Amino acid sequence: MIFSYQSLFRNTGITEYDNLANAVIMQAVDDYRQARQFLKEHPATKELREHVRLRSAERKRIYKLTRQKLPLDDREKLLMKISRTKKDAKDIERFFHSSWYTVLTDVPGDYILDRLKEEFK
Repeated sequence: MIFSYQSLFRNTGITEYDNLANAVIMQAVDDYRQARQFLKEHPATKELREHVRLRSAERKRIYKLTRQKLPLDDREKLLMKISRTKKDAKDIERFFHSSWYTVLTDVPGDYILDRLKEEFK
């Protein structure tokens, strides 16, 4: 871990508000780490996207013929999860640049994001 909870926040005069603010920020840090780790372990490869594209076309063809919906296969579910996880990571990055974040702490959001991104290089 490149930084710790204590290194991010003031160590003197911590109030309940500070504890709550720190917990919100550290939850975002933990969520971002989990998202980046998942995306590192499960890249959206060209082959995966092509499989899902072909499967989607097949699903539409079968539905037109039979009016039966085919269930999603594991690779389709994986690509959907990858897409959601990418969105979640972007949302967390936006949080670190938001005005609400600046109310919670004086630590620059880019400082935290840069360190988090270094962990996944």
